[in-house]
Amino acid sequence: MNSPMSSPLPSVSPTTLGARTGARASDRDPFPPGVARELEANECTAYRSLFEVGSALFGDTAFEVESGDGVTAFVSPLVRKPGVFNRVLGLGLAAPPRAADLVGLAEHFRRAGCVPAFELPPPQLDTAAAEALRALRMRRVATAAVLQRRLDRESARTGRERPDNLQVLKARGEACRAAATICAEVFGMPATVLSVLEALQDQPGWQLWLALLDGQPAGAALSHTHGARCWFGWAATLPACRGRGVKGALDEVRMAAAEAAGCTLISSDTATGTPAAPDHSLRSLLRSGFTATYLRGTYLQQVPVGRP
Repeated sequence: MNSPMSSPLPSVSPTTLGARTGARASDRDPFPPGVARELEANECTAYRSLFEVGSALFGDTAFEVESGDGVTAFVSPLVRKPGVFNRVLGLGLAAPPRAADLVGLAEHFRRAGCVPAFELPPPQLDTAAAEALRALRMRRVATAAVLQRRLDRESARTGRERPDNLQVLKARGEACRAAATICAEVFGMPATVLSVLEALQDQPGWQLWLALLDGQPAGAALSHTHGARCWFGWAATLPACRGRGVKGALDEVRMAAAEAAGCTLISSDTATGTPAAPDHSLRSLLRSGFTATYLRGTYLQQVPVGRP
């Protein structure tokens, strides 16, 4: 996740992403199930670790993870915000999701008092699954591009220039607090999430990065390494600092760190944006050599079933 959900379905045509960015990913493209499972497993590993930190801070019932048959549900009654902390990954990667499974997942979130968001590749929806989503009042509210960068095929170095007044630090202490604050504020998260993000500095595999413009905090991002894989997320730039190369610098430093750690794969996801309002994280990742592998729809329950 690199951008808040901001891309409703009507604004994203099947050819828009490829035409605007050069990335070959659209609703009509053949879906790559093997690669998708690899990329979403990497994302799940990062979020599972994030939830473990949240559980250690606030208790097991505040951040719950349920897995089965390649599907992982992340449930947080404490945060409650859907699309980030209340979501399901891995749906429809091997085959179209079963209607009964979608209903069961929605009920699991309802019992926890949370509104679910299902992450689903649109080509993997069959008629039964689509009807189940409609019955659950779940509508596709956003579209994300899932991206990858293979470091075993080429160097992490892209030659992008960084302004002399722009610096990126691996954040610790007060710098970590500043980085966590930027991420939480830009993504509209409560103080609970700020505490979880700040605690990541002491966790194996996690790195928080702080970008400074003229010595002042300007942006931040996370990365998580696990074996030969790295996941990028939560890239955020303060509004007053946008358009000055902050996200590009964060991408470059994170890629160099992943390469130094022996990673051969980096994955990430971000909103596709619109022609009128392109997503800056997507543009930055593509400029840094990432490939948009497939699109993933976010289906959000508009009115929880059983409530007025």
